[in-house]
Amino acid sequence: MLGFFESKPFTDSRLGTFERRRGQWVGAAALTSHERVELRVAGDRKAPDAESLRLAADAPAQYASARAAIARELFEHYEPYHDAWRRDELEMLGDEFPELSEPDEVWAHVSVERIDVDARRLASPIEVRLRVVWDEEHTLGVLLRDAELVELNGSMAP
Repeated sequence: MLGFFESKPFTDSRLGTFERRRGQWVGAAALTSHERVELRVAGDRKAPDAESLRLAADAPAQYASARAAIARELFEHYEPYHDAWRRDELEMLGDEFPELSEPDEVWAHVSVERIDVDARRLASPIEVRLRVVWDEEHTLGVLLRDAELVELNGSMAP
């Protein structure tokens, strides 16, 4: 039985069932063919926002389209950490720090934490939050709009 202030679950024909938690609609999405991650979609108490749902359904394709640009940005993010590790200025990861020589190699060291979609954020309505092994202290935010990388934010709140 739902309490007075609780929302009923919402089911979308493309994305499945969402539950409202902490002001967002939370479900799951397949970002790649083998990886399902948490999906958070903006909306009101009754349902997710229709435009945000449309963008959420398109998020995997947008992420795939921006993948090469994301890899380049992640590699640029990696390089200073690698340099610091080689100078013994970085205590994390010990001897297991990845040795990468090109952007496409980053993917073996990246995991997706979740996807946030809010159509009201016109500049970057899709945000994919990533974790990388070389930066254990931060969640990185891949901000997307129209299947293009807007920004790799190196320090997102958890």
